[in-house]
Amino acid sequence: MRRKLARAVAASVVGLLLTGCIGYHASKGRYEPGYSEEKMSADLFRITYNGPGRTRESLLRANVERRAAEICPSGFELTDYLYDGVYLHGNPTFYNFATAVARCNLRD
Repeated sequence: MRRKLARAVAASVVGLLLTGCIGYHASKGRYEPGYSEEKMSADLFRITYNGPGRTRESLLRANVERRAAEICPSGFELTDYLYDGVYLHGNPTFYNFATAVARCNLRD
């Protein structure tokens, strides 16, 4: 019983450490981990967050929402959400990403 508990605790610690690998920062290139945005109009932004390797969709979406909140301090609505991935040659060979259009609430 103690061995099972020890294994479960060890697995949880490793999981938490690996989850911390998805940092929140600007991307340095097309497939580099991090966020990027494209201003489409005064109140519209295409926000993309690239994950390192096979990052969980929930983490990628949370980072898209976090960036939208930074760009749109008065609030926002996300539309055109997409989660996908691409296989490339290199290490890692799989990159996934989440992208959405954020419509900022403009102040009156």
